[in-house]
Amino acid sequence: METEVLYSGYSYHDKPMYPDEWIGNDYYLLRLQTEGNCRICLDGRSERLVPGDLLFLRPEETYRLVVEENEEGKAGSGDYYVICKGAWIDRWASRGDKPKRAHIQADGSVLDIWKRIVLERRRIGENNGELVDYLLRALCLTLERAFKQANGGKSDNVRGVAAHRMKRYIEEHATQTFAVDEVAASVRLSPSRAAKLFKEAFGETIVKYAIRVRLSIAIERMQYSGLTLEQIAESCGFGSYPYFYRCFMKRFGVSPREYREEASPIA
Repeated sequence: METEVLYSGYSYHDKPMYPDEWIGNDYYLLRLQTEGNCRICLDGRSERLVPGDLLFLRPEETYRLVVEENEEGKAGSGDYYVICKGAWIDRWASRGDKPKRAHIQADGSVLDIWKRIVLERRRIGENNGELVDYLLRALCLTLERAFKQANGGKSDNVRGVAAHRMKRYIEEHATQTFAVDEVAASVRLSPSRAAKLFKEAFGETIVKYAIRVRLSIAIERMQYSGLTLEQIAESCGFGSYPYFYRCFMKRFGVSPREYREEASPIA
């Protein structure tokens, strides 16, 4: 295996804690704050972590975690972590600029993989090292994409994050019918502001990108399912076959039926 997971899990601290400094030795640490908040001492600075804050420490790098009571006399800090090493991780860590700390969109695309790693590590006696290896790679690559999205945008980081969140909303809801207003509402912007921001970030309109995603899904279903073209149009968010037909013809220059016949679909 090109990766090794030493520890992984979820931890929640509901009492104040002031542990000793953590030293990774030969291991990397990935830690994602998901609940509450805490304070860390990193590179001689004291910083507060909130949900979505990710730590990435390389071998021999150190930090200290501090959980304190709030104004109400309560403490609470939850996080997912993985401590790992390996040749693949070395190559991944050296590729591009990966900050020690970043704020990311901690959604299902990240947490689902992280939870799966934790679950697979609990399956004592099963030969699942290869699966954990690939899950860890998937987690690292997903986090790398989150790094880039968190630092996206033309000149304003907040605008870049909003644009990527709209893009993700379209991808996740592509098989449903939705309006530009709903995409804008997902990032709490007006429709006109959202449309302008999306066009600046990606060079095409929200509607055009949604059509591209839907057509991609439709082609997969045309090739690998026995659904009728009418069913595909409905299930891919086009709403009707005539609209699907017009979009398909404009994009590919042939009708859906002609494309399907040439592609020799699997029925």
